[in-house]
Amino acid sequence: MTPDRNAPMGDLGNPFSFQYKPDYLYEPLYDWSQPVEFDLFWLVFPTFTTLTASQSNQQVVNVPNDADFEVRRIIYHVDVAAAQATTLIVPNVTILIVDSGSGRALMNNAAPLASVACLESSTPIDLPWPKIFTRNSQVTITLTNFDVAAATNNLRITLAGRKIFSKGMR
Repeated sequence: MTPDRNAPMGDLGNPFSFQYKPDYLYEPLYDWSQPVEFDLFWLVFPTFTTLTASQSNQQVVNVPNDADFEVRRIIYHVDVAAAQATTLIVPNVTILIVDSGSGRALMNNAAPLASVACLESSTPIDLPWPKIFTRNSQVTITLTNFDVAAATNNLRITLAGRKIFSKGMR
């Protein structure tokens, strides 16, 4: 195929762009060795309480042993001393996620929470590629306050996705 500089973006003839399949972000191709079933699931972390400047808090949850868990979205909730927030609060905290099943961190360094997760009341943002945590593994999240003057509010983190069951194991 001869490249065509006038071809529209996303067209295979345009040498300056690449078109992903329409289902690239949402239907990755897995090599399943057996048939599977899916079920909606949320993995909810304990509350990260108020963090003073430069303070860290780490919470761990276990992936249930009945199925693997595929994360599609990371959501956070902020409250002010367990009261309803009346304004939009974007906490100055970083997040680091570690998967004990693979023994790897999901990022090379802690990142600002708002760049990784979406606020529950905002427009939902899916992960660029789903992440599978194997059954019985632990997921560890560490939040660190990087605000030099203010303490954070209470934070709750939820991983939204689906359980992956081997057919007949449900």
